[in-house]
Amino acid sequence: MLTFKENNKFCYLWGMPILITKLDPKEYNKQEILKTITDNYDKDPDREVWASSSMGTNIHHSLEDINNKNFPVPDYTKLIKAYQIPTQHYIQQLGFNTSVNVEQHIVNYTASRKEAFFEPHYHTGCKFSMVHYVQFNPKENSGTVFMNPYLHNEYWQERRHIRKNIGVTDDVSHSWIYDEWKFPVEEDDIIIFPAPLKHYVKTYPSKTLRVTISMNIQLIDKDFATIGSELRSERSMFQKPTSG
Repeated sequence: MLTFKENNKFCYLWGMPILITKLDPKEYNKQEILKTITDNYDKDPDREVWASSSMGTNIHHSLEDINNKNFPVPDYTKLIKAYQIPTQHYIQQLGFNTSVNVEQHIVNYTASRKEAFFEPHYHTGCKFSMVHYVQFNPKENSGTVFMNPYLHNEYWQERRHIRKNIGVTDDVSHSWIYDEWKFPVEEDDIIIFPAPLKHYVKTYPSKTLRVTISMNIQLIDKDFATIGSELRSERSMFQKPTSG
């Protein structure tokens, strides 16, 4: 079994810290979660409550519809615990002090095997976010597209000449000359990133049902650790370790 350290990549995208790593599917009830999501998808491939504009999403997702009794909520109890190690590693990479507690909250899952579009958005009420590619075929499915936060980039025409000279590249250090960036991902990969980093998803017809789970990460002072007793089962809270 590959260890976490053998699978992680920490980098900066437009100056924002990004962690890409794999989650061992044996660490949680993956097949049970997939069955629940697949059954929900089969009931309604266009389940959509949340949309921030008239664009809509036309992707089956659970955001702002978690209490809909027609769609059972996956049991995230083991999964939220499995997320703790990569989250701890990410927080440590950023150099936060030991007085910080971390709250994790699974906010949504998405499922699609058709052409669809989950509109550009960012996450609020948290410091960082995570996307987990629970079921994903790189030959059929598309990864998350991140959008360059620097407004001047769209008006800077010279970048096209620079790109022409550099050529097509997947080196993230060259992301400064691109409007958008998409990391190559595989099934069981997770990406952790700052919550304000806007992103979107565009899916295409496929045999493989593309399934992702999104999580928000909040940092809380030790003095407020008692709110952990109010968290639901899909949330977890833990203190950043002092070492290792």
